Amino acid sequence: MPVKNKFRKLILNPRAFLYDSKYPLLRWISKFLVSSRKEHSIVSAVREQSNMSRPVSAATSGNRNYPKVDVSDVFKLKLDLWSTYRIPSRLISNANTPVVAVLPLGVPYIDAVRMNRIENEGCTPLLLPLWEHSSSDNDIDDLEHVTDREPAQLGIIVRAMLKKMQAADATILALPDDSSNLARSLAIRARAMGLKVIGDFPGFAPSSTLIPAVDWELRVGSQISSTQLTEKELHRVRILIGVGGNDAIRLLLLPPRQFGMRDDMLQAAVEAQLVDMLAACAETDHIVVLAKRRKRGFLNSTCLKLLNTKYRKSIVFYDEGLDVMNLVKAAVETRAPVGSFPPGWGDGGRVKYYELAKTPDDIGSMLPPSRQAMHLSDIVNAPNISPWQNAPCDERDVVLARIINGIGLDMIAVPDPLTNQAITEGRQRHLKNLLNARERCYGIEAASMCAEAFIQWGAEPNESKERPEILRSLIAAPRLYLEDGFIRSLGLWTNPNEPTCSVVIDTRSIYYDASRPSLLETILASDYVIDDEAVNRSRRLIDSIVHHCISKYNYSQVLDLDFRSPGKRTILIVDQKAGDMSIKYGAASDESFRLMLDTALELNEVEIVIKQHPCAINGDDKQAHYTEAFLGTIAQRENVHLIGFDVNPYSLINAVDEVWVVSSGMGFEALMAGKPVRCFGVPFYAGWGLTEDCVDCERRSRNRSLEEVFHVFYVMLTRYVHPDTGEPAEIETIINYFAEQIAARQR
Repeated sequence: MPVKNKFRKLILNPRAFLYDSKYPLLRWISKFLVSSRKEHSIVSAVREQSNMSRPVSAATSGNRNYPKVDVSDVFKLKLDLWSTYRIPSRLISNANTPVVAVLPLGVPYIDAVRMNRIENEGCTPLLLPLWEHSSSDNDIDDLEHVTDREPAQLGIIVRAMLKKMQAADATILALPDDSSNLARSLAIRARAMGLKVIGDFPGFAPSSTLIPAVDWELRVGSQISSTQLTEKELHRVRILIGVGGNDAIRLLLLPPRQFGMRDDMLQAAVEAQLVDMLAACAETDHIVVLAKRRKRGFLNSTCLKLLNTKYRKSIVFYDEGLDVMNLVKAAVETRAPVGSFPPGWGDGGRVKYYELAKTPDDIGSMLPPSRQAMHLSDIVNAPNISPWQNAPCDERDVVLARIINGIGLDMIAVPDPLTNQAITEGRQRHLKNLLNARERCYGIEAASMCAEAFIQWGAEPNESKERPEILRSLIAAPRLYLEDGFIRSLGLWTNPNEPTCSVVIDTRSIYYDASRPSLLETILASDYVIDDEAVNRSRRLIDSIVHHCISKYNYSQVLDLDFRSPGKRTILIVDQKAGDMSIKYGAASDESFRLMLDTALELNEVEIVIKQHPCAINGDDKQAHYTEAFLGTIAQRENVHLIGFDVNPYSLINAVDEVWVVSSGMGFEALMAGKPVRCFGVPFYAGWGLTEDCVDCERRSRNRSLEEVFHVFYVMLTRYVHPDTGEPAEIETIINYFAEQIAARQR
């Protein structure tokens, strides 16, 4: 080396200058120096990171000693693992074709196949830039590791990807797999924005117990050429991977992704394949290992030692963007994880697949045939998923569609267990079956980051809902409003051994919230047509409920009462629990109960029957309105009758001429029994022309029949399970069950 160049090297990188010296002392000194610039060659990196020197023979004792090249050293290079994805053209959409947002799998050759297929089918792929949220030396497994543990970071990334999709006007989101929180969270939010979520490469799918996060599966046919390589192409492949002469190539594909599996599971699978391959390998065969760069490609110490014994070997990496299909065609043997190549690709039988774990065939295996397509155009032209055909639903109701007529939900998040565990494990023990969900978690657990819905019971947040709501907001998850159905149980809700067998579901607000439109109100106020079959079914159900005296709670005796007097109107006034949310959100207050009673007392020739709330009956005056202290001398009037005992609601309804309520559900039971009902608040059944309303709700301007309101509330928006088995059931089954129970108690 000329003196000028040596001097320049000494100035720029003294460590490299001393390390390359033929004098041992100078090489020893170089170890204590810090390199001033990054060395790019593999040889330099190996020299720097290895402390072992090649044995020196007598014949070569005058030569310099070179360090031994160890297989593990090639994994230590600090490179940009996302370099093959930084292609600007992939981020530019063609406005003339449907845009398909593509979540990267993180395996370049597979993502290239996915992108090319989308383009070939006349759509524009939009590769979502996950690398913008990851350092260059971290791969997608590292990114998912972070999002699995940091909900705030997950929310940031998901929102950023949603903004990209929105800016490009994407209509479809394509997922390669659905095993990670990131993939599932993005699917949930994209679906809520009206995008169709598809699985477009169903090979890798270790989510054996998960409900698919996709709504469609794009089946993969034979779309990759299986023609043999020409001599020129074969030569180029050999040059790229360092294979000399005519050495036979044996290709081992290591797991390209972690997919949430443990390192030791992947390492064991890899070791078994490597041992088998080396046993069948001749001395002149060249082993090519294709690996991910992080975690040494899941090669354990045994594998590294085995590879070090093989002289003819090459280690190449997925992030280099090699044409893996050509590698397979050049090899005499290929071993690859299940799912490494599209189903139907003609590999000539040279690929031996090995399992990483016991998994289903693909993420679409649980999807019905109607949700599987061979071409993107079939999905583009298909209607969006909806709970009911032609109903006034939008993106907010997609989660409801998956509950009612879809494949269900994988995970639901329920309120904080600190104050809610007794309720969750007792009164709500059938919640998973009621919501067609595979699993339930608490809203403060890490698992809730991929929950498809956060559950809120009632209209308002409380202490047990506070922390889950904070997490829900961070990750922008959908919220479902639940309340006990109108055929709930035999006993009272206060008994933890009386779990609810029905829930009313809403996606906009709780059903009794008159301050804003609920889904119940939206449907009833729209042009949605409830056909004759549904109306006739509702009429039969109403008749059966009234005939068998089936109510929300069914523990009280059915009595033969009659408070009517000749020539007088008999009015039943219904009390409610003080502080009941249906009062506050039903456009009413405590004063509404005073007004209702005063209005009745001003009438002439009436009999007034006051149904006291059980809290008043039990002496808890603070929990009721019509207590003895409140009524005072009113209770002594001849035409006022206090009902201070438990009795089946229909026993009272059938004993009077009309029923007055503030917002009690007993008013709707009275409508079903054919009684006139006057409302001093705005319950869900008011404003549709069925009741005499003291408070107007301007949004409710359409008249609906009793059967129509019943159908929407009891059939469309309420889910049922059998009280004994907890399994999903139709309302007819529930009515028959409680009819038998009530009849047995009357004997």
